[in-house]
Amino acid sequence: MIPRANRAKDDAEHWPLGYPILRLKAHLIKIGEWVGGAAHAMAAELEAQVAASWKEAVSFGTMTEGPRLDSDLMFEDCFKEMPQNLQRQQALMRKERNS
Repeated sequence: MIPRANRAKDDAEHWPLGYPILRLKAHLIKIGEWVGGAAHAMAAELEAQVAASWKEAVSFGTMTEGPRLDSDLMFEDCFKEMPQNLQRQQALMRKERNS
């Protein structure tokens, strides 16, 4: 099975020899490195690692919740003197943020 989520319809055309992950799995099975219990243990370990990584990433915030940086930071450290157009944008942002 080739994963279809988040892939272009013609994505498989870029792999004339087949989907790389499935090819790797077939190779590992052929050389005896992907064996029943070991394969399931590895999959479980990787799933736990992905879950832990996700939990850590979410702790830094998401698009809808979590800690947020001060939005004024995007205007700092770019110019010695901030141009007027950015000063106007910063003022508009502050006004919108405070309303």
